Amino acid sequence: MMSINVIDRVVEWLPGERAEAYQNITMSNIIFDTHFPLKPVWPGMLSIMAMQRLAEGVLASQDDYATTYYMTELGNVKWRSYVKPGDCMTVKVELAKKAGTEAELIYFKGNIQVAGKTVVTVGRMSFAAVKATADIQQQQMRAYWQQRGVKQVVKL
Repeated sequence: MMSINVIDRVVEWLPGERAEAYQNITMSNIIFDTHFPLKPVWPGMLSIMAMQRLAEGVLASQDDYATTYYMTELGNVKWRSYVKPGDCMTVKVELAKKAGTEAELIYFKGNIQVAGKTVVTVGRMSFAAVKATADIQQQQMRAYWQQRGVKQVVKL
């Protein structure tokens, strides 16, 4: 399902609202075989993917992963620095605007820091909801996030 690991560990998780996670960038990652072997740089799109997956997971956890979310738009992206092997990325996403109806888009914003220094910010990520097509998809999403430290979602 999710072949490229862009999230190692979740440290904060509030379903439907926000999350914080870490990703350790190691030289053993296969991407560095081709992404500038003499001066390895973590691809910027993988940083965006980390924010995307984290936001999709936070949204899906609202209803115990019965709904899948897909990013439909990305805007106000600002790159400030490179990420390289040995860095530990702190990935944060936060709800920016909640949809009024189920058919509307949901907006998140996010940022990534390395050693307290911001390396990329995203001012707008929009997501659309689609009902999960099978129980197996719901189970896979739940297992993916539980492996990274998210506890069972409890509905209040």
